[in-house]
Amino acid sequence: MSLFNFFSSFLQKNEPFSPLLTNTDLLKKIAALNDYSDLHIITNSVLGEHDKQILLPLLILDKERGLYIFELRSWRDKELKNIKITASKVDQRRNDNLAFSLIEAIIREKTADIISKESLPLHKLLILDSLSSSGYDTLDASIQEYLPKESLIFNDTSSAEIFQKIQTFPTMQEAVEDTNQILCTLYPQYTIAIDNKELFATDEQRAFLDTQLTKTTNLAGKAKAGKSSALALKLLQILKESPKKDILVLCAHEASKENLEHKLQENAKNQEVSLQNITLTTALEFLQEAYQKINFELKNHDIQTSLYIDEVLLKKRKKAADLLVCEDAQLLKEHFLDYLELIQNKAELLFINHPKEKALNFTLNNSFFHLQEKPLFAQKPALIQTMHHVQHLLRTKQDKRSILICSNELTQQKLQEDLQNYIDPLQYTTLFYSNYTTIEDISIPHVILLDICQFKTQIVEYALTRATQSVALFYEDACGSLKILKENYES
Repeated sequence: MSLFNFFSSFLQKNEPFSPLLTNTDLLKKIAALNDYSDLHIITNSVLGEHDKQILLPLLILDKERGLYIFELRSWRDKELKNIKITASKVDQRRNDNLAFSLIEAIIREKTADIISKESLPLHKLLILDSLSSSGYDTLDASIQEYLPKESLIFNDTSSAEIFQKIQTFPTMQEAVEDTNQILCTLYPQYTIAIDNKELFATDEQRAFLDTQLTKTTNLAGKAKAGKSSALALKLLQILKESPKKDILVLCAHEASKENLEHKLQENAKNQEVSLQNITLTTALEFLQEAYQKINFELKNHDIQTSLYIDEVLLKKRKKAADLLVCEDAQLLKEHFLDYLELIQNKAELLFINHPKEKALNFTLNNSFFHLQEKPLFAQKPALIQTMHHVQHLLRTKQDKRSILICSNELTQQKLQEDLQNYIDPLQYTTLFYSNYTTIEDISIPHVILLDICQFKTQIVEYALTRATQSVALFYEDACGSLKILKENYES
C-alpha cells in the first residue's frame, strides 16, 4: 500500500483531486525552469497509448540526472492535520511511497528499446498545489516523515527552489546524449517527422497542439518557425480524435501544397492516421471550383492574381468543410481571407499567418532560419547594383551558385534583357526569377530582393527566407517594410 493511497483512504470524500496542474502561478514558476540548462519540461501531458494512458501533471528530463516524474494532490493542511501515522500502519518509507508504479511502468515499457533502466534513473516528486510550505511546517511529524519536504513542491515554491530540489539527486555516470530520442519515444503525439528524422515539438508548438481550436484560430510566427510542421501534426491529431471530420486545406500555391502534403504523409506513418478526409488544394483552384459549381463565367477579371470574389459567390455561400485551413494567409488577398471567414461563419477556420490577430492567436517566436552570411542592405541604384552583385556571386560562389531574383514584373523584364548581355550565357542558367505573389516554397542558396516597398512586409520576408546562404536587398528609397526587415535580420 503506497503512502498516497494511505492518505486517500482518509480523504476520499473531501479530496479535490485533479490529474492536471491548473495553478497558474505554479505553472509560471515551472515554465521559468526553461531558463536553466539541460532541462526539458513537459506539463499536463498524456503518457502512454491505447488502454495504458495516464495524465501526467509534470515531467522533467535532465540529461545529467535522468527523468523526474511528478504526481499531483490537492491536499490542504487542515485535512492533513488530524491524520496520525504510525509505523504499524505504514511500513513503506520514502522511495517505496513515491513509486508511481503505473507511470514508471509506462515509461520503462516505452523506453526499453533505446535505454536501459540503470542508465535512466526515475526520480519521484509530489506536487501539493493547495498547500504552502508554511502550512506543511504545521503538520504532525509523522506525516512529515512520510511526506519528506525535499520531495514536495508547494504552491509557494519558487523556480529556484524547484531547481534546487531536483539538483539534489545524484548525477549519472554518463549524461544522456540524445534527449530528443527519449522525448519522441515517450510522446509520439509531439513527434514531428522531417526528412526521415524525428524532432520533438517546441514548447510553443506543443501549446498549439494541446489547445482546442475555436471558431477562428490563427497560428502566426516568424519564417521557418515550424508552422507547417505543427499544422501537419495538428491535423493528424484532429483526425485521430474525429476520424469523420471533413478538412479542407487551401495553400497559396502549388509548391506549398506539395510541401504540406509531404509533411502529412511523412507524419501519418508515426501517428497511424488515415489522410482520407483531408483535401489539399490551392486558393486559386478553390475559387475556380466555387465559380464552376454555380455555373458562373468570369469576364474581364484576373482571378489568378486578384482572387476576385463576385457578389454571386457571397449570395450562395456555404461552409467549405467542417474545418477549413488557410496556409500562408499572408500571401493571399485580404478580401479573399474575409470571404473565407464569411463562408465558415458556422464552422471552424484556421489561418496560418493571417495579417491580423484573431480571437485565438498562437505565435511561434523561435525561428530555425539561418543564413551563412549576414543579409546585405544597400540603398543604391537597384538594377545596376543587381547586375554587379550577380556577377560577383557567379564569380565567387562556385560550389552552389543558384540565384533567385525577386521583383515586380516590369523590373524582371528589364533585368532579363540587361543580364543576358552582361554575363556569360553558360552562367545564366543558374539565375531564376520570381515575383512576390507567385514565389514558391523552395530553398535556394542566394536571393536578391528588389521593389521591396511595393509589397507587404510579410510577403517580402517570405521571399527573403527562401535563401540558405545569402540575401541582398537593393532599394533606392527607404520604407516601413525595410525598417522592420533591418531590425529583424541585420543585427
